Amino acid sequence: MEDTKPKIALAISFLACALVFLTKQVFLIACMLVLIEKCIIGRLNPTTIGGIEFTTISTILVTLKYGLLPGIYFCIFLLIAPGIVNAILGDRWVYNPSFNPSSIGPGNPRDFIAVLLIYFLSGLGLSLVWIMLIVLAFKNFAKYEGFGEMDLISIPVNFIFNLILLQLLNPILPYLL
Repeated sequence: MEDTKPKIALAISFLACALVFLTKQVFLIACMLVLIEKCIIGRLNPTTIGGIEFTTISTILVTLKYGLLPGIYFCIFLLIAPGIVNAILGDRWVYNPSFNPSSIGPGNPRDFIAVLLIYFLSGLGLSLVWIMLIVLAFKNFAKYEGFGEMDLISIPVNFIFNLILLQLLNPILPYLL
């Protein structure tokens, strides 16, 4: 019989996220999205192709809503909270052979730099889509150029997937920002 616990965990995570979305609190929504990405999806995703950038979207939303310093605090949250949750979960539901339960990695410096970039771009008056495109380009270039591992096929998949995700979130964004 197929193990349904991971599917139940994912369903409960998305339900909790939906309930948090109803609060319209950007920080809570961002925290929930990051925990889902780093503690649930990271365990279940068996592919090596990158795609879901809940962390990037969350960082953009927090920085746009609250400013530079809260964006940096949010990056500190990214260093600590997923590591605690992953330590509690241990090796349960790990189907991704490359899953690393440690939340500290090469992506964290990129997140701190992304906050500065988001803050600068928002000061220029760029739209959310342009900010997302530029931040994704920075993060993908940084991954490809040595701050992490990524193949060339993952880059267009990452852009397309996350622009679609942004489009799906678009109806609720005016209520959040």
